[in-house]
Amino acid sequence: MKKIIFTSCFCFFSLFILAQSSANLEKVVFKNNTFLPKKIVLIGYSPNDVGNSTSVFYLFPFVPKQFKFAAGTKLYIATSLQVDNVMGGNRIDSQTPTYVVSALANKQTITIF
Repeated sequence: MKKIIFTSCFCFFSLFILAQSSANLEKVVFKNNTFLPKKIVLIGYSPNDVGNSTSVFYLFPFVPKQFKFAAGTKLYIATSLQVDNVMGGNRIDSQTPTYVVSALANKQTITIF
């Protein structure tokens, strides 16, 4: 019985913490306005995180792709040179970002190409 109570309390508090952390995230939508699919390497540096977040995805024509990031996150649509630097253990957040996530506008749309 104690295990059941402990497990249910643990699950409840875990869900509560997840809900709190996701409440501070801003939606960012990427959209490809060309007729060809594009491979995107997205590297993000959040102000509260030590490392980076990296996502590789295909952006199909006129199909939006949605992500959630913390306000102030620097986003880079990375070139192959930047990808090589990051995979080598270096940081690229000193370079000019492609986009910086704003806390004022939720569901921001970034048009690619």
